[in-house]
Amino acid sequence: MRAGIIRLLRSGTDVENITGEDVTQAKGFPLLHVQLTPLNYGAAAAGMWRDKQILVDISYMEELHTSNKKIYAMLERLDGIFSPFFRIGDRAFTCSSQMAVTDDIGHYMMTMAFTDTVPFEVPEPVGTKLEVDWRNRDGITGDHHQLSAEG
Repeated sequence: MRAGIIRLLRSGTDVENITGEDVTQAKGFPLLHVQLTPLNYGAAAAGMWRDKQILVDISYMEELHTSNKKIYAMLERLDGIFSPFFRIGDRAFTCSSQMAVTDDIGHYMMTMAFTDTVPFEVPEPVGTKLEVDWRNRDGITGDHHQLSAEG
């Protein structure tokens, strides 16, 4: 999920420093930082599905002394990327979002809710006997063959 969000940010903004890792690894400003926090993970449909919710917090930081006007402009740009929907891989998401500025850091937050399947194997019965009727092109004559697991 994080890699898909970062791809969307790279294609939708001109910010060069985008990270999903530790902010101290960033090489400069302005900076977009993507943080994912799992909120809910529950079983559904007799354990065959998993309902998940993830809080996405995209933080936007500029130099230490900046105006809120520039920060809100970036938050509006982020809203344009993620609203009314966005795609990651073969999934489409529609998320409610909120924006805030705290200590000169802009926060674009949204909750992604989705359902995943749980991988499971369906045991198939092993065939023990196979019968085949071969017919020639005339559709009338042919051979009958039997194959079994015993040989």
